[in-house]
Amino acid sequence: MTARHLLFVAFAIALAIQAAAMLTLGPLTDWCFCAITQLDSPPLPPPYVQRFIQMAFAPDEWAPRGLGLPLVFAYNLAAWFLAVLVVLHGMALAARLRVGGDGRGAYVRLAAPERVRAWQMLLLACALTGVGAWAGAMARDRWLSEAEQVFYAAMSAASTGRPLPPGVGFSMVERRGREDVQVNPGPRFSVDVDPHLAGDHFLDRFVVPFRYGGWVRFPSGPRFEFTVWPERLTGGWNVDLYDENLFSRDRRHRG
Repeated sequence: MTARHLLFVAFAIALAIQAAAMLTLGPLTDWCFCAITQLDSPPLPPPYVQRFIQMAFAPDEWAPRGLGLPLVFAYNLAAWFLAVLVVLHGMALAARLRVGGDGRGAYVRLAAPERVRAWQMLLLACALTGVGAWAGAMARDRWLSEAEQVFYAAMSAASTGRPLPPGVGFSMVERRGREDVQVNPGPRFSVDVDPHLAGDHFLDRFVVPFRYGGWVRFPSGPRFEFTVWPERLTGGWNVDLYDENLFSRDRRHRG
């Protein structure tokens, strides 16, 4: 593969990433608008879609403020084109490596760029994808494990009146008549985790979720919906429990 081929492939991949991000951004924008206006909102896109949008628009963090949508698209396209081009050149360099040996010992040399074949690049791309999927799955397991530990630690502290773990916020709201009252949980409860909240699509297995939650049942009283989510600004966690009759989860949690 020549340098011209790599330029074409890099541009095609960058364009595909931006086009897919623009197409998937529509449902997420509709959900945010409905959540703000209290209208019936469409289903929230699964975590892997949200993470893809987050990744596709990551260059925006370094872009000048006030750019219009066409300029934002062009800026992200250029950033992704350069990033993909660097990765492709690294893959092409790895594919050019030749290891051999003779009577004088082993040697490593570089083959000509024209000797790089498409199947070699495809094989390297599959290997990189596999490593990325494995790393994402490990990060997801660590995140879910930490979220579960935070939930039980917060419930244990709140039920006994002990201080909450450092960096953890806790809120439990119960509907009593026409008022919403802050309460503390009892020491005995059962938990029913909602896998859909953390993502139950096949591709969700390879991305870090945004939320962990489900339902908490106490021996007496109403059932509560709970959500555990990270606080981006402080790096801590929040644990929220709401009387299931209070209002729908989708109107409470707005991303």
